[in-house]
Amino acid sequence: MRMGCRGWGECVVWCLPHCIITTWIAVVFDLIEKMREIALFGNGEAKTKLEDFDRWQAEIAAGNMARRARPRSAAARDRHVARCARSSR
Repeated sequence: MRMGCRGWGECVVWCLPHCIITTWIAVVFDLIEKMREIALFGNGEAKTKLEDFDRWQAEIAAGNMARRARPRSAAARDRHVARCARSSR
């Protein structure tokens, strides 16, 4: 059980999603590494996918992808925040 948990139910609610996310991160890193190995042996499709992936990483680092994910206006953001607050009650 996680330090500070009041019971198993709270531990499952808190720890389980984190375990799932951590596992998916590990799986994705492993798949990317395998794709890099395959691309070294001349697989053209793997090379193309890795080029796309590297381009996306560069766009994210430059902040271009983040702009696409933002709400279009402050009003849209406020509606989203209000909707989330209502659903968490």
